[in-house]
Amino acid sequence: MNIRYLLVPRAHSATSVKKRGWQKGVAIIEMALVLPLLLLLVFGIIEYGVALYNKAVITNITREAVRNAILYRVTPISAATVKTDAESRCQGRVVSFRTASCTATVTFPSPVVTGATATVSLSYNYSGFFAYKSTSPIVATTQMNFE
Repeated sequence: MNIRYLLVPRAHSATSVKKRGWQKGVAIIEMALVLPLLLLLVFGIIEYGVALYNKAVITNITREAVRNAILYRVTPISAATVKTDAESRCQGRVVSFRTASCTATVTFPSPVVTGATATVSLSYNYSGFFAYKSTSPIVATTQMNFE
């Protein structure tokens, strides 16, 4: 068997060359049509993931703040201290593409009584980067009883 025969490329017919050239143009057009939809889908998934992450962060901040409020202390903690703590934690932990604006609401009875309920509610105005140009509020509320 002659090895030179195997190494020499075969000549292609003129019709197969024409077909391949036409198919290259079709691939570029298909890519131009599909790429924007694919990018929209990918960036939409990223945007939704960031919003979902922020919801989880806000929920955990309210849990930490209300837990801090209900713990037994000789000198009880004030609602203003719990509110400031929750808002500062929110400012530092959420993923924001603009200035993060967090608002906390803390309610518990003034004379702290065992079994009374403490409530911490935190609202964060989420403004997205890709899909959303307006803000949408993300709210989390947690309640616990005093020990």
